[in-house]
This record gives sequence, structure tokens and C-alpha cells, in this order.
Amino acid sequence: MPFDWFVETKWNKSVSYVIKTKNVNGEDSSLGMVSMFAPLLIIMTIIAGCLPSANDMFAGEKEKNTMEGLLMTPVKKIHLIIGKWLAISTLGMISGILSLVTFVVFIQYFTENLGKALDLFSHLGIFSISLLLGIVLFSLLVGMILSIFSLLANTVKEAQNYASPVLMLAFIPYFLLAGTSINELTNIDFLIPVYNVYALIKQLLYGVFDMTSIGLVTLSIGVVIACLFAIANILFSKSKWILGKS
Repeated sequence: MPFDWFVETKWNKSVSYVIKTKNVNGEDSSLGMVSMFAPLLIIMTIIAGCLPSANDMFAGEKEKNTMEGLLMTPVKKIHLIIGKWLAISTLGMISGILSLVTFVVFIQYFTENLGKALDLFSHLGIFSISLLLGIVLFSLLVGMILSIFSLLANTVKEAQNYASPVLMLAFIPYFLLAGTSINELTNIDFLIPVYNVYALIKQLLYGVFDMTSIGLVTLSIGVVIACLFAIANILFSKSKWILGKS
């Protein structure tokens, strides 16, 4: 963060120099720290909430040979996969929301400078709304990705091996945006899946509400989820993937 350094001279019997710092970029440093922690919070909590349930609902049922009994029920396969996907995503949302509440309470009551950042321009409300929006979008996306990996696997351990390396890629946008100012964000940034969720959260945390950005993120994530759902539906209709080696 750039600083403007200047020297203040006081004349008494001797000359003394006092060095002061002044923030010249117009952004609150505490708010900047919060905007760095918030996306990382979303990444870890949502993945941690979705991963165990996703592995168990598809690969786990194939491993325990309970998928056949589920398919014998008078429920359409598309309804089964939608129900499982929404259940996985909901667990991720709950995990993210609980972490959000804990994070806000900790900042407000156990810190001094970070707590002031959320009070500026009613940032507490902006902070909560922005993270809730990011939690919902990211949970739906992660839930669908993990469902596909679980469908491809025959055991829970195999599903974990498939998902772990790919999910590490979700941390890349966080580091790419760490040194990016909100003034540098363009419409293209809000069209790149995963990257756009973090960009939107960072923009909202600084009090910038742009309906175009929100619409682009929602549209982009929606298209990706629709494509992934089509792939998952095809896999779920094939005995090779739905029943595994059994």
C-alpha cells in the first residue's frame, strides 16, 4: 500500500523530527484485510462442507451397494440427482453461513481495526450480503463438480483422489485477485467461472453495487452449472457409472 511520507519540524531549543504516515490511495487498510480473508473463508468452508457428503451420496452408495435399492424406488433418476446435488450444496451453504457468522462476530467483538472496517458505510450489511451471495453461487457450483467426480468413482477413497487435485485449482483465483484493485475489474472478470465469484465479493465488500456485474456472474455460473448438470445426468443414466463395478 503506498504511503506519503512527510517530515514535521518543531522548533524549541532544538530541532526534532517526527515522521508520520498518510494513506493516499483512499482505501481503508482494515477493509482491505477483510476483503482478503473473506474469499479464503468461502473456499475452505464450502469445500469442507460439500466434499464428505458428495463422496458418500454417490461413490459411497456404490461402495455399500445401496444404490440399487434407491433406483428401485418410484422416483425418476433426474429427481434423484437433483435432490442429491441440492443436498450436497445445502450442506456447503450451511457450513459457509456458520463460518460467516463466526467470522463477523469475531471481527466485531474481538478486534479493533477490523471491526471499524465493517462499520464504515454500513459495511457490516454489505459484507454479509456479499458473502451470502458468494456462498450460494459457489456452493451450487462446487456441489455439482463434486457430484460428477463421485459418479466417476467406485469408492469414497477414489472419489477423494479425483476431487482433491482439481479443487486445489479453486485457490488460484484468490491469489490472482489479491493484488487487484476493484477499479481494475472489467466485465470479462465477471464472466470467468469461480474467478468471477471472488471478484464480485471483493467489489461488493468495497460498497460497489453493480447490477451488471451481479447479472454476469449469475449468468456465467448458471451456464456452467447447466452444462455440468447435463454431464452428470448422462452419467447417472448409465449403469456403468451409477452402479460401479458391482
